[in-house]
Amino acid sequence: MAESPGGLGLFQAIRQRKRQQHANFLALNVMRKTIGRIQSCYGYVLLLFSTTMTDIVPTVVVGL
Repeated sequence: MAESPGGLGLFQAIRQRKRQQHANFLALNVMRKTIGRIQSCYGYVLLLFSTTMTDIVPTVVVGL
């Protein structure tokens, strides 16, 4: 069954595309949130590490 190019087929295609874009947007959002969380955790750890590095290294060296 052939659909008219300007009729329902086009409308369905647009709706399908919007749905796909929305799904992509949601997936991207989740990924961005996860990556952001990982980055902030990582940044926090790095900050902690860099600030305590000067205190830890001499202690470790003395401990060895």
